[in-house]
Parts: sequence; structure tokens; C-alpha cells
Amino acid sequence: MGEISGFRFPVKEPKSHYYILCRFFCEELGKFLPAIFLIDTGAATTTIIAEAFGLNFKRLEEGSEVLTPAGFLITKKVHNATIAFTTSEGEIHVENLDEVDVISLKPPPSFHGMLGMDIFNRFKKTETNGRKWIFHTNQSTV
Repeated sequence: MGEISGFRFPVKEPKSHYYILCRFFCEELGKFLPAIFLIDTGAATTTIIAEAFGLNFKRLEEGSEVLTPAGFLITKKVHNATIAFTTSEGEIHVENLDEVDVISLKPPPSFHGMLGMDIFNRFKKTETNGRKWIFHTNQSTV
């Protein structure tokens, strides 16, 4: 069974967050880059942070209007995105998205984007000891 592990950081704090390591590609980048994504079960779509990937936010195509805790925000978008995860067996598991929302945050946080429900719902998930998520790649729910 292929498994992809998400981790909680900081591990000892009760209000810590879950993250997942991957590689991210989009047409605008033209190459895969290592990335850390926050697992955001409250986000409908996966979103990246322009500055974290060295993208010029102002030059990207206009995206959609999204509701955030701070109110409505107009995003930008990138195209033909691929998120590549390494499974516990050392295999590469790929998820593709036609478009990914992009936001601008200055200064950028310590992660590259938020993994939303558009990706999260594709897997069966289990949580272990409140410290780690495991995504089961051969039991997609879509």
C-alpha cells in the first residue's frame, strides 16, 4: 500500500498544524521545486504563495475571488500544475490540477502553499497519535 505522510509541527504544541513535503510544478515555473504545503481542510482549493516560489504575482493571470478569514481576495492562477509526493515505498505519486490559485504574502511564511480539499479528498486518510496524517495512495475516494 502506498502511503504519503504528513507531519505536525511543532509536534508538542496542541495548536500546531499539519504539513506535507512534495515537489511542485506549474507551467509558469517550468520546473519542479521542493515544497512544504500546509494541510488546510478548510480550503476548497490548493493555493500557492507567489513569493515562496519566486513568482512575480503581478504578472500572473487573474484568478478568482475567494473568501478568506480576512475577507474576499482576488487570486492569480498558474496552469498545468503537478504535485509529486514520495510514498513510504520510495515511489512517486503524482496529482495534477489544471489550475492552482496563487496569493501574495509578504513576507512569505515558512511554507509554500496550502493543500486544499481538491487534493485532500482524493485520498483515504488516517491520523496517527495526533501527530501525523497518512494518505493512502491506492485507496482514492474520487
